[in-house]
Amino acid sequence: MTLAPSVMAAMKPTFKKNSRKKEDDKNRFRFKSFNERVSDITIGVARRLDEVQDLDEDAETFLHQSLQKWRELNCTAHFSDACRQLPHAQSLPQVLHNQVAIVEALKKNLLVPNTLALQPLLDLVLQLARDLQSDFYVYFEDFFKIFVTLLNTSNPETIEQVFTTLAFLVKFLWHCLLKHIGPVFSYYKVLLSSNQKPYIVAFAAESFAFLVRKLKKRSQFVSHVAASLNDDTYCEGVGLLLFESVKGVRMQFHSATELLLSAWLPAVGHPSNHHGNEDMVLAALLRCMQEMAEYTRQEHCSFIWPLLLGYVNSLVDQYVASSKSEEQSDSTPALWAHIERVLRLVQKWVNWRWGYRMSDPALVYKCVNNVLRSAPAVAASSAAVQDVVSDLVQYGRPFDADMAKPAVQKVLSSLECGEVLNFAHRLISLGHRGIEVVENIRGIVERYATDEQNYATLLVFLAKLSQKSQDEGYVDEAQLFNLKSMPSTARMIARTCQPARTSEREDGVLDTCTSNVQRVWCAASAIHICRSMPSQSDVSRSLHSWRCALAHQLQQVSSQSSGSKGGSVLERGNTVLSFGLHGVVKALISLEGADDFLQSCSVDWVIELLRMSPADIHILKTVLTVLDAIVAATSATSTDDNSTAVLTLDHLSAVFEELKPNLSHPIQPVRLATLQILSRFPQPLMSSEEKGSAKELCDVIQRCLDAQQSEATLNEFREKIRLLELLKYIHSRQEQCPEIYMEVALRYLIGCFYVNFQPIWSPVAESIASYITQTYRKVFWRVYSEHLEVSTSRCVAVARASGTLEASDSVTIATTVSGVFQAGQVLASPTAEENRVDHFNFRMQLWRTMTSFTSSAEASTRHLVPIFLSFVREEYSFLDDAVLKHQDLRPADQRSVAADCSAAGLESGDCEMRDEEEDLDDSRVLAHQDSKKQNRRALFKTLSTMLTLFSKFIDPRSAHREEEMKQLMLQLLCHREEDIQRLSLQFLMAYKLPFLLPYSEKLFDLLKETGFREALTHFSVDEESETVKPQHRTELLPYLIRIVYGRMLRNTGMATAGKQGSSLRRGVVLRFLAGCPGEEMKVFVQLITAPFQTYFPADCELSFDNLPSLDVSSVVPLRKQQGFLIMLGQMFSHLRTVLPPYLPHLLRIVLCVASWTSQLLKITRSHAADAGTSCAIDTRAGPLLRTIRQLVLARLAEAFASFSNYDFQPYMKSVLNVAVWPQLGALPHECLDHPTPLMKLLLGWSQRQRFLCYFSTPTPDELDGSILHFVFSCLKSSAVRPPVVSAIMQLVDNLLNNGEEPGTSDLEPSAKRRRVATSAEVTSSEHTDLTHVRGNVAAEAATSSSAPKREQSEGEKLLLPHLHLILEHLGSLV
Repeated sequence: MTLAPSVMAAMKPTFKKNSRKKEDDKNRFRFKSFNERVSDITIGVARRLDEVQDLDEDAETFLHQSLQKWRELNCTAHFSDACRQLPHAQSLPQVLHNQVAIVEALKKNLLVPNTLALQPLLDLVLQLARDLQSDFYVYFEDFFKIFVTLLNTSNPETIEQVFTTLAFLVKFLWHCLLKHIGPVFSYYKVLLSSNQKPYIVAFAAESFAFLVRKLKKRSQFVSHVAASLNDDTYCEGVGLLLFESVKGVRMQFHSATELLLSAWLPAVGHPSNHHGNEDMVLAALLRCMQEMAEYTRQEHCSFIWPLLLGYVNSLVDQYVASSKSEEQSDSTPALWAHIERVLRLVQKWVNWRWGYRMSDPALVYKCVNNVLRSAPAVAASSAAVQDVVSDLVQYGRPFDADMAKPAVQKVLSSLECGEVLNFAHRLISLGHRGIEVVENIRGIVERYATDEQNYATLLVFLAKLSQKSQDEGYVDEAQLFNLKSMPSTARMIARTCQPARTSEREDGVLDTCTSNVQRVWCAASAIHICRSMPSQSDVSRSLHSWRCALAHQLQQVSSQSSGSKGGSVLERGNTVLSFGLHGVVKALISLEGADDFLQSCSVDWVIELLRMSPADIHILKTVLTVLDAIVAATSATSTDDNSTAVLTLDHLSAVFEELKPNLSHPIQPVRLATLQILSRFPQPLMSSEEKGSAKELCDVIQRCLDAQQSEATLNEFREKIRLLELLKYIHSRQEQCPEIYMEVALRYLIGCFYVNFQPIWSPVAESIASYITQTYRKVFWRVYSEHLEVSTSRCVAVARASGTLEASDSVTIATTVSGVFQAGQVLASPTAEENRVDHFNFRMQLWRTMTSFTSSAEASTRHLVPIFLSFVREEYSFLDDAVLKHQDLRPADQRSVAADCSAAGLESGDCEMRDEEEDLDDSRVLAHQDSKKQNRRALFKTLSTMLTLFSKFIDPRSAHREEEMKQLMLQLLCHREEDIQRLSLQFLMAYKLPFLLPYSEKLFDLLKETGFREALTHFSVDEESETVKPQHRTELLPYLIRIVYGRMLRNTGMATAGKQGSSLRRGVVLRFLAGCPGEEMKVFVQLITAPFQTYFPADCELSFDNLPSLDVSSVVPLRKQQGFLIMLGQMFSHLRTVLPPYLPHLLRIVLCVASWTSQLLKITRSHAADAGTSCAIDTRAGPLLRTIRQLVLARLAEAFASFSNYDFQPYMKSVLNVAVWPQLGALPHECLDHPTPLMKLLLGWSQRQRFLCYFSTPTPDELDGSILHFVFSCLKSSAVRPPVVSAIMQLVDNLLNNGEEPGTSDLEPSAKRRRVATSAEVTSSEHTDLTHVRGNVAAEAATSSSAPKREQSEGEKLLLPHLHLILEHLGSLV
């Protein structure tokens, strides 16, 4: 046989490892997800008929032929069992005679879980159907239900095999299935439910559509399907089934499409086809229409419009005839409801992709006009008719206003006030198309303005129209309204602006409750859009009263919010007042004009308004509106002498002091409005050193404004960078800059870090760094340190408030005064994108910028070090387990109450941060998991950036609070991230310590992920080696141990082998540390026991009877307890020779952890027993507590086994109380599959004679029995596994040997007891007879009776009460 060259090349061995593939080589075998594998499944029965084999010459049945084929192809046990169960089926008479037995055997084997014979069994079912033909129909339903069960799998191959079989069955049995199409659909529709996977619904619809297309009596089938749609879960599936029925090839439709749709349309609620499920049938048809529109092209769907519109016209004729006939008047409402549902189908086809499927809008307009003529009042108020008309106006191509006006006018002329205005606003909102088709809108508004009942509705309409025109700008209000010709509307607005007498308070100030503010804002919006109106003076006086009242209330609210801690409610009230004031001021300027408005409103009022809330966007917009009016008025009447008489430099100075913080505000519209306000004032002149030279205006505000108005997008960011570079520090210009503008450019550049566009951050940082000059240094650090402190406080606030629900920016359809006001408020506020501020990134960019001027930063550590230490203490310590000290295990509700009662609750360490893969978090972290993960990553990046700056310091000894910084860096040397370790080590290297510098290269090599083991091998710490000089060992090893300890903690990431490789890394490090003498291991022991140092120091007196008490609100983090116990197990394995000096301290911690865990689990069990009480701890901590309990027992067992010569006598009482007794009662239930840690502990005790006495220790009162009673109770269970039995028999053998290792007993050989057979030995002897065993025991007893009596050993005494349990178990095995 000759192999192909490609095969031979593939078989050729490759000796080069990890070789890169050439660029032209392509991997032909790409991993596919489940969805991709499912999408690749194609079931085309017509194309796969050639795969169905015909009968061979020597074969009589398809079943026998398939059986012979699969016996050779499938040799699994499952198929062999199925073949043995099948009766003879070699001939057709045998198949007919044994068909029931064959069917039952196939059904039984198809239901075998995880069968390996699924494909041959499905083929046998198919071949049986070919043999039985029409007789197989009686079994089709049973097999179909089995197929449905088999589809509940995640194996695409199984799904393909099942559906292929089902499709072929439908193909072979379609004659029989068509005769019983109704019952078949009744059980087939389970696959069309929305509860099924989408691919199952698609396959089912495609297979059943084959039958639907062959139907002759379509109306009967449609009636049956419509009547069976009693659940909305089948609507989508039935709609997909209908689409597959009409689907053709090449984006065309089947020839029976018109007949099928004509049969389905009456099912949407025609009186002659009433079934009660009209809405569900409509949902199914809408899904069908959606799929049809997406599938086809314009040239292939020309028949759809005549079909739908012709059916609507026929229904209209029936409706007209029914409304005129008295006998059939009862069916008239149902007929109209049917028309509305069909119009919904028309609308779906009209608005698909903005009218892309609408070939001739005139036909649709004609149909709609016909509907409106038949029943003007009913049709005009119909939502379906209004939707169709609106979509026609919006999406009609080409647009013809004359064609749309008749339908629009018929709707408007037949509606009531509210409906007319809503529909008119809906059309006007469409833009110029809507404005052209809405005629006489002034007459409509004026007609309803005289009706007091329509007062609120009309006000809402005018406010919505004003809101739309201001936001989108395509509605020309001047062409629509002029209130001088609309007296009724003018009087209504004037009456709205005038406050009622009941709203006057005793102090003469208007009542500014929210409802009144909303009402006045709507009226002010109407004034703004209506341009001019009669009775202008009265309205102006009313609006000025509201302006003063709102400003007065704003001042009160601002003073209250500044003196209160929680001001969220006050802030919302402040926003309502400021937004209402903005609307009133705009209305006054629009009504009076700038000149008249300025006579009653001075610049001082504007300055006072800014002092109330300088960062409120609505206040800023109000001030900007007033200043624009002032500028417009002064420019119109200005001369060379009085051009700046209104706005002066003194006003600029007063305003600038209030707006200065806004230059670096997080919100972009606030920064923009601030710069626009400052630009409206006259700018000061630049100072000049040359006498007599002309002075120029300072243009720094204009430069900042130009940069702010430039968008940060991929198309325009280069222009923005160019404008930002103009703000760099230039000595000559900065010296000439006016004093009040000294900080403008720097503050604005700092605020640019809030822009969420990375390409501009580096240019901004370069521009900021240019301000580090000798003359500007003091100003720079005053501004920069201010922003560092503010950014830290904002990050803390964000971290504490993370996960809270924010108000939605979505604008709903407003139909009330309050709704319109809220919608306008949302539109006038910053958008969600503008409010998406990343305070963590802002702070990180500030610190990253300082790395470009580290020398200046090093001289300013008095500003930086306190912020850094505060960050680690107040932020990072709560989100990193390396520095976390406590965890609060109380439930979230109790913890929140405690936090409210104590203001220091946020600083008491009440939350814990673990790895992102950890599955148990503090409940406060779990409540806001997503936001906490984001904060976690941001804080880590921030810490890395801060350390990058400090690592570049040349002389850290001169830093502010140097000792604290050094201790913190030593602590961060133990961090699990190599970047943090490297930066901390760089900072410490700057001290130039003589014991550290010679080993700097080797220490940094240990921090590299690649080559870690090699670096660890070269850095030997053995005293015999000369790697570390003797005079350096004492001071160097604490640094070295901290570094390798941090490397040991890293268990995830690149080249770490994940969590599975963490034990290997720990083993390497521990073997490295094994070369240290015992006294040098003190640092390592202190590191792993650091979380417990708060409760008992290492040098405290040992007292195992008085373990530290438990405080549920402040315990050692559970993850740290678990990590300590895992580490301790590996220390027992690798550091056995150097641990004895530290064993008392380690054992005390283990016993303390056991005591805490026992108490916490006891609390959890008491809560589970009494469901009516609230648990004192978070119940989600239960799984981890049980894991810690098992680890404690495992470590104790290892300690007794590893340190056999150690004196454990002082610890035994505590071991029994906190470890053995709490778990002993559950031993018969838990120790069934494998030996538990408690069983291993007892097995270890049985190997030492000095521990046998503890088997007879009296148990507590709640435990009924001794230790061995619970051990041998495991043998009573029928589910006990051989490993457990072997362990118990080994324990019995140890007790018979009196707790001594084999070969170490001092007894004579004749005095040794016969060794008890283990479970494996008993079961291996298949011919052992129980009578023979009992005979041997009796013979031995007789022999022993004749021998001289001796005293029983201690182990025998312990076993004697439980001998019957051992014999019963051995007897059950024979």
